[in-house]
Amino acid sequence: EEQVTKVVERELATTQGVVRIFSISREGAARLWMFFDFDRDIDLALQDAITKFNVARRNLPQEIQDQLQNTRIFKSDPAQVPIIEYALSSKTLKGPQLQTWARKVLIPQLMTVPGIASVEAFGGQDEEVQVLVDLPRMQGLGLDLPAVLRRMRAENMDLAAGRVKTAHREYSSRTAGKLKSAGELSRLIFPT
Repeated sequence: EEQVTKVVERELATTQGVVRIFSISREGAARLWMFFDFDRDIDLALQDAITKFNVARRNLPQEIQDQLQNTRIFKSDPAQVPIIEYALSSKTLKGPQLQTWARKVLIPQLMTVPGIASVEAFGGQDEEVQVLVDLPRMQGLGLDLPAVLRRMRAENMDLAAGRVKTAHREYSSRTAGKLKSAGELSRLIFPT
């Protein structure tokens, strides 16, 4: 964060009319928001911000400059700005578990409240499953690593299953194939 976000933030802070800069950084990604005086022409402010960003980018190490090639800078409608943001913590749920709870329990509950258009969760840690391979045993069963990886990928995807047409509507159909737990992954069968 210090190497990239703060360098960019300091340069953007010199943009004429800026009153506040807010950023969120995580591994490999950052979001920055700039807020301007109401009397500042937003189109000119956007052009100034792009210029300042390009100055900041040139002051970063080359490998980071390359990663920032596809950065998007755009103006946004204040009506799209969240009216509330909050951070979650828990004494009983750890990183990935808290993230899963927010996505599967909290967000669906908040979406039932009248007047709420959208709820997003970002940051935190997503659950991941690590597969530790016993190469000698795997090879003894006649399996190779690329075949195992192909099988796991093939079993872990949602696919379009076609369309269903009625007299008045057309529906898309999907087959749900994403693995939802380490247990499901452990039950995969690998032909030898």
